[in-house]
Amino acid sequence: MTIPQRDDALLATARALLLEQARQLSGVQKYQVLMICNAMGIAEREQALGEQVRHDIEQAIGAFYRQAGLPESPADEDRLCDDLRSGAIDAAAHDRALLALFDRVARCRLAIDNPRHLER
Repeated sequence: MTIPQRDDALLATARALLLEQARQLSGVQKYQVLMICNAMGIAEREQALGEQVRHDIEQAIGAFYRQAGLPESPADEDRLCDDLRSGAIDAAAHDRALLALFDRVARCRLAIDNPRHLER
């Protein structure tokens, strides 16, 4: 679900308020509020970065197809999965390139889902 642009400040404000309130809670209630805040943070980052991340992933997949000498249209995750499952891409022959691609895709997704992990 994509949140409309005009609501980005509202989401950030609501998240900040909940984080403030979480300090006064303990146990299960605090955990639940923090999980909600985490989800709201992901939604904020998805709104801000989602389009760019999807573009970066498509570009990385397209680069893999070009490097492997395969037709790249459409260069998306669904096709990549289908091609790997069907054997249209020989995973053993392209193992290093696939590992690099999967690493790139994971890093792109982490920019939204858990950007602090990228700092490690």
